[in-house]
Amino acid sequence: MGKLQISKLDAVKRQLEVAVKLFFFDGDPVSLHTLVAAAYNLLRDVNRHLKGEPLFVKEAALDRIRPEKRDEFYAMVNEAENFFKHADRDPGETLLFHTAQTKVLLWDACRAYRLLTEEITPTFQAFEWWIFLEKPEMFDTPAEFTGTIQTLKEATAGLSKREFYFVSYEAAVKNSTPA
Repeated sequence: MGKLQISKLDAVKRQLEVAVKLFFFDGDPVSLHTLVAAAYNLLRDVNRHLKGEPLFVKEAALDRIRPEKRDEFYAMVNEAENFFKHADRDPGETLLFHTAQTKVLLWDACRAYRLLTEEITPTFQAFEWWIFLEKPEMFDTPAEFTGTIQTLKEATAGLSKREFYFVSYEAAVKNSTPA
């Protein structure tokens, strides 16, 4: 093992790339959440420093939360992350872990990375398309993705998450390759 010079955003990109693959390949949910939370927090700090748009999950919604309830909100949003990182006060405790929150953090981190860097990797794109197809009622699909989303919907009907990843990754590579 040698040395690796890496920026904060490079670290975020690498962490999120691995996290998306863990998601699609049904990797361990605790490891996935821990990795996503690390990337999310690093991205949030860089984003604040660069004065980027607030991240949706942990920042943008604050104006809708009563000031006296913000600590409770943060405790809820950070519960799993803190549980998986610390045992100084509660070494014998257990947690009922709601894994859906990982998917939301991962989507927000990939979205924020794209907005901050103007880069979207095929892996991030595959995940974003998965989210759009999984919960179409929640999202206004960006106009540039409408045709691709419809094609993917037809091409991936009945496929597993893993199979979806391979098909959508290839579509993302084709979309990012200059004609």
